[in-house]
Amino acid sequence: MATWDHIEPASQGGNGRLENLHLVCFACNQKRRNKKAKKTWLSVRDRLKRASATGQPDSP
Repeated sequence: MATWDHIEPASQGGNGRLENLHLVCFACNQKRRNKKAKKTWLSVRDRLKRASATGQPDSP
């Protein structure tokens, strides 16, 4: 099951905007806890931009 996850955790000042959200599996979300996401992870907004620029869906 996929869950919404904050790239910068809400507990560290992250917000709920698309720039700060991405989809991850539930287990990965639980394992990461309140650590910041890796720089290579794209936000939902960045994935949508990439997909619209290439005309292809972005793979995770």
